[in-house]
Amino acid sequence: MKATHPTEDWLQTVFQVIGFERLAFVSDVAEAVPQDETCRLAELRFESDGVRVSGQLTVRSSDNRQLSGITRRLLAVRGVVSVNEIQ
Repeated sequence: MKATHPTEDWLQTVFQVIGFERLAFVSDVAEAVPQDETCRLAELRFESDGVRVSGQLTVRSSDNRQLSGITRRLLAVRGVVSVNEIQ
């Protein structure tokens, strides 16, 4: 399911990320999203139960190709189990 929505000149996608809790997990996930003139992290929310971490990232980009690469970058973060685009 494609969850990309146009907002002005930007495409917005929400990613659901599930992984195992560890020190700096959320920071590493946030750093996996490029922050430049074509891509922005708009929102970040995570919850943990002490073992499992579940959260959502809202990413805005002016380049659809960059959005597709973000899934690969997120999956490369140590501790990430799954990444899905959601609505």
